[in-house]
Amino acid sequence: HSARTGFYHLNRIMEKGRGWLPGNTWLTQQLVDNVNLNSTCNAYWDGAVNFYKSGGGCRNTGEIAGVFLHEYGHAIHDAQVFGFGVGAEAGGIGEGFGDYWAVTVSNVIAPTADTPCVADWDAVSYTATTPHCLRRVDTNAHYPEDLTDRVHRNGLIWSRALWDIRLALGHVKADTLILEAQFDFAVDTTMPAAAEATVLFV
Repeated sequence: HSARTGFYHLNRIMEKGRGWLPGNTWLTQQLVDNVNLNSTCNAYWDGAVNFYKSGGGCRNTGEIAGVFLHEYGHAIHDAQVFGFGVGAEAGGIGEGFGDYWAVTVSNVIAPTADTPCVADWDAVSYTATTPHCLRRVDTNAHYPEDLTDRVHRNGLIWSRALWDIRLALGHVKADTLILEAQFDFAVDTTMPAAAEATVLFV
């Protein structure tokens, strides 16, 4: 069941991306979807072998669209700039884009009342506060004062920037320019450099 659910999510994601950037081959790579590898409450992208891997703990991350969408954000970066995410800032951009991608695609396919909340159904298993969110894309995290050595924390800075673009331009224009800009990122890009590359497409 998990594999079938994962396959469905993966296909919806790829169809959406190809619709935005027709003619590009960045989403044609073959991906291997490994679900329920163990009982851990985690999922991750293994770019070296094009594997999406998830454990069966929590609420089974292999069946959750928001988790798939986030991890596939890493696959997108890898397809555009192989090996992307070197260092705390580029790593944060990867995590922030993954969160943003989860939110923006979910909002189009299956909207929720709290759009900026990432992977709300999954987060019920490990959060006590309401709403239950893995993370949010509308925090007040700001560069450079909130920059740390933790990529998921740094991701809050980047996802908020992308969220602001979406609010200003709408999801179609925002998502298209965000995807286009990422082709020009370096594997170890800084947030100012990535922001400059993104602004060029506005």
